Amino acid sequence: MPGYDESTGCSVSHSAHALPESPTSIPVTSASYAETTEPVPSPTTAPSHDKSMAHSSAAAAEAVALMARRLNDAAPIARLPSELFSGIFLAYIPLRQQVRATCVCRIWRTTLLSTPSAWMSLSNYGVACPEGVLTHLLGLSGTLPLHLDLEATSLNWVEVCACLRSCIHRCVSLAVTLNATDGAGALTAVLSEHPAPVLRAFRLYDRSSHFNFDLRNDVFLFAGHAPQLELAKLHTDLSRLRPCESLRKVKRLLCCTTVADRMSLRRFQNILDLFSGIEVLSVDLEDWLPDAEAVSVVMPKSLTDLIIKSCLSNVSPLALLQHIPTAHLLGLRAKMHRSRRSEDAAALAAHIFANTRPNEMSLETLLGGADHMNVYVFWDKTNDQDVECARRLYNVPFSTLRASLTSAFASITRLSLGEGVVTSGALPPVPALTALTVHLFYGMFQKECGEDSIFLLPRHRSDEHLISCPLLKTLEISAAPASDIDTGGLTTWLTPDMIYDFIHFHMSYDAPRLERLVFEGAMLVENYIYETTIARILTLVDDVEWRRGYVLDPSPYDELMNWN
Repeated sequence: MPGYDESTGCSVSHSAHALPESPTSIPVTSASYAETTEPVPSPTTAPSHDKSMAHSSAAAAEAVALMARRLNDAAPIARLPSELFSGIFLAYIPLRQQVRATCVCRIWRTTLLSTPSAWMSLSNYGVACPEGVLTHLLGLSGTLPLHLDLEATSLNWVEVCACLRSCIHRCVSLAVTLNATDGAGALTAVLSEHPAPVLRAFRLYDRSSHFNFDLRNDVFLFAGHAPQLELAKLHTDLSRLRPCESLRKVKRLLCCTTVADRMSLRRFQNILDLFSGIEVLSVDLEDWLPDAEAVSVVMPKSLTDLIIKSCLSNVSPLALLQHIPTAHLLGLRAKMHRSRRSEDAAALAAHIFANTRPNEMSLETLLGGADHMNVYVFWDKTNDQDVECARRLYNVPFSTLRASLTSAFASITRLSLGEGVVTSGALPPVPALTALTVHLFYGMFQKECGEDSIFLLPRHRSDEHLISCPLLKTLEISAAPASDIDTGGLTTWLTPDMIYDFIHFHMSYDAPRLERLVFEGAMLVENYIYETTIARILTLVDDVEWRRGYVLDPSPYDELMNWN
């Protein structure tokens, strides 16, 4: 099972819960997490034959320590507001390191142990916590809302059940991983007998089908009372779920069946019936069981977006998609397993893009994916310019998409290309295109992928222009700002000759000059060496515009693409 990311929460203030001042009295110490602690070399192992070197190293270490002490004296961390101090730990420090931090100094210890908001987000996933540790850490959170990620094993299920029983009423997000038969009945009872009045997101990872293993009919998640539950991620035997109000409240669902409950059209219809208020549904396909009898799938009126992902090479999203109506959906996403045959990818693309007339398209390359890429198309819903329809296809070889894209290229007016979109031949003509955007690699990937940039194509190509767009008016070169976490804090730079060569040698358009050249987040190297090239660029465009890069807001649909 893939590891889960730690949840984060917001900072609040103070609590009466604190531990005695002596570090030895903390029930959770560095020794409790010995498996993550690196051994400290003994000073007796230093080479005795080079005392001068040892003395020099000791002196250097003392000098660094002295500087650190002076810096701490000048600007002690105690000056930070407790909300900011605890917020740093909550957002960036894993639980096991946070526990160790209580032993750093008296100030850290006092601040952490007296700030409940520092303990609002807890996870024991993959951590062998000694008995009583989880209970104690939950106590430090006071009565604040919780974000819990709990793993129940044959060794800790008793404590996990007890903790969950005592605090499920204040869980805002809850993830439960069930990895053992021991305690499965007790955990099922806890999850079905106790309301969760503030729960908004729930994840159950039960790959071996332990939940409700005795097939009881009175097992209703959260006693049927989770009025704020909006997001659910369930990898379990879905046939063991019973209809209840908690499930009908869910708006976004990611689900995956198990070996004991293979996906079929009938199972898909049962899922739709269980989650009758669903708006966005994501299905991970690990297997497919053809139905013995014909099944007519009835889609709920509330469903607007569907995501089908192929998790293994033995099944294609088309196994499900070809049997269900999707034309009315505003959003449809299909993710192909990379090892599937190109014929399967071509058939899936033809199905996804059938009966669409997009006005905007985006081609996004994948790192290390050869010619594999993601393709997105968009168009406005008929008679409603405020409602956008979208189709997204992931992990498909571009070489298999030509037939599907040729018709789509005929109508689009806006096209976005990843910097790494390099094909063995020219792209299909785009006769109506007026705006082209090139999205640059993140700065941290330039060294790894920069040689695949379309700005480094040879000046003379046998297939002539990369793209033919007679009506083109605007070329936009876009890069994420350094504030985007995925950039690694790096800014993306281009040289003027790269821009000039791309426009002059690899683009075909009718106008003598482009109306606008836009740099969004990308920076142009300015040096007297490039003065002539910059002047040549200005002969190709009427206007140059500079914009700040921006960080895309997270989409509620993207959260259903993974199990985090």
